[in-house]
Amino acid sequence: MDEMQKINQLTSAEKIAIVVDDDEICRCVAVDILENLGLRVHAAANAEEATRLVERFNYDLVLLDFHMPSVNGIDLAKSLLKADSTIKDKIFILTGEKSENVLNQMENGEAFSIIQKPLDQTKILSFISCEDTKIPSHEENQQPYPCIAGIDISSGINNFMGYESSYFNILREFPGYGMKFISDYSNFISEKKFRECMRLAHSIKGSSLMIGATEINKQAKELEKACYPPYSLKKIQHLFNTIEKEIVDTSNNIINHFKNNDIK
Repeated sequence: MDEMQKINQLTSAEKIAIVVDDDEICRCVAVDILENLGLRVHAAANAEEATRLVERFNYDLVLLDFHMPSVNGIDLAKSLLKADSTIKDKIFILTGEKSENVLNQMENGEAFSIIQKPLDQTKILSFISCEDTKIPSHEENQQPYPCIAGIDISSGINNFMGYESSYFNILREFPGYGMKFISDYSNFISEKKFRECMRLAHSIKGSSLMIGATEINKQAKELEKACYPPYSLKKIQHLFNTIEKEIVDTSNNIINHFKNNDIK
C-alpha cells in the first residue's frame, strides 16, 4: 500500500498534522517527534506543496517554518487561510529566533501562535491531547550515551523529546546533509549570491542545533550574520572555510561511530 492509499484510509479519530520547512533535517525532526506523539504527519518543503495539501486535507495542526526562501511562514499562513479559513487557530509559526522578532513582522489583526525550535512537548501535547488520545511515553536511556566528538548527544536527544532511536536515525543522515551544504554554499559564494548564502547558513544553524552540533551551530550563527549587507566576501569566505572544516570533521566522527558500532 503506498502512502497516498494510507492517507485516504485515515479514520476520523486520528489527528493529522502538516510540517512545512525547507530545511530537510529540521523537517524530518519535527515529523519524527509528532509521529512519536501519535499523529499522522504530512511534510512539505515549500509553499506550493503546502498549499496543495491544505486544500485537500483537514489538518488538526499546521506547523510553518518562519524562515523559508520564497515565502516566509507568516505570509504562507495568510495564503493558507484563503484556502481554508477554519485553520487559523491550528497554525503555529516555527522559529529558532526570539518570539518578539516574529511578532514584529505580523500585521495588525494577525495573531498566529508561535512555537520555538526545538519543539516544546508541553505545548504540543496541550494542543493535540484529548480524552481518547493516547500519548506514548518516550524512550528512557538505560546506559550512558556514546561520545562523538563535535556532538552533544544529550542535548540532541532532549531536542527529540527523549526519542533516542529517532535522534540517532537523523544523526546518521547529517554527513550527507553537511556535504550538500558545503557544495551548495561553495557555488553560491563563487556566484556572489549572498541571499542564498544567508539562507543556507540559517538552515545549517537550525539543523546543527537540533542534532546537538554545538560548534557548528555557533559558527553558523556568525556565518549567517556575515551574509547580511554590507557584504564582505573575504569575511564570508573565511567563516565558510571554518565551518566547512568543522562539518567535515564532525561528519567523519559520526560516520566512524556508526561504522564501529552496531547500535547507536
